[in-house]
Amino acid sequence: MAGFVKLNRDLLDWAWADDIVTFGVYAKFLLLAAWKDTEYHGVKLERGELLTNQSEIAQQSGLSRQQVRTVLDRLKATNKITIKREGKNSIVKVIDYACETDGNHIDNRTSTTCQPDCNQTSLLSKEDKEVKEPKNARAREGERLEKSFDQFWAAYPKKTAKQQALKVFQKLNPDEALLNTILNSLEQQKHSVQWTKDGGQYIPYPATWLNGRRWEDESEVQNEKISANSRPKTKSESDWLRGFNGQ
Repeated sequence: MAGFVKLNRDLLDWAWADDIVTFGVYAKFLLLAAWKDTEYHGVKLERGELLTNQSEIAQQSGLSRQQVRTVLDRLKATNKITIKREGKNSIVKVIDYACETDGNHIDNRTSTTCQPDCNQTSLLSKEDKEVKEPKNARAREGERLEKSFDQFWAAYPKKTAKQQALKVFQKLNPDEALLNTILNSLEQQKHSVQWTKDGGQYIPYPATWLNGRRWEDESEVQNEKISANSRPKTKSESDWLRGFNGQ
């Protein structure tokens, strides 16, 4: 199996080019694929195809079966390979094989032979960029939401049923303004009579609090202050004496 494999620089724009595991498995496929139509273990293989299975890939690459499945899904999703069942094995076809390996074999195929595949690679690279950008945006949004929830969870005094609270929080998906409102209201309610009496046993579960939009409740602390200010002031002894003396 003498020869070499040329890698197109467009691969650097591939969505999984920065993932060493995925890239490594793809490179392994390029090296192991048939460089001409052949027959292997009684199975006819076309150029760019190899006969393998997940256990064999895992053994050759040092990955787990789950990692292998993940890598294969990534390669299929980005149109790098197709997989067809063949008995207990599978035929993996490297779609861009002609372009990636032009010049590696003795039949001296011309560059025009692989041109369609090269053009396809360029188109796919453009599509990969378009796919990757939304993925990055979703990742940033996920990180923002995770940090927001961590702030809420750190502030909430009753650490119970965290996963349920997380699901409700994700559904709510508060922006920065709403998060500040939630945290400010929470800080006030933490000092209310209901939340402080009997060791805090009347504090609602965080998921219940979020579901009920309890940050919109009027604060008991504020009500207590309003109630105290609205009560008539009791006259002091000096006030009574001044009234008695006609002052």
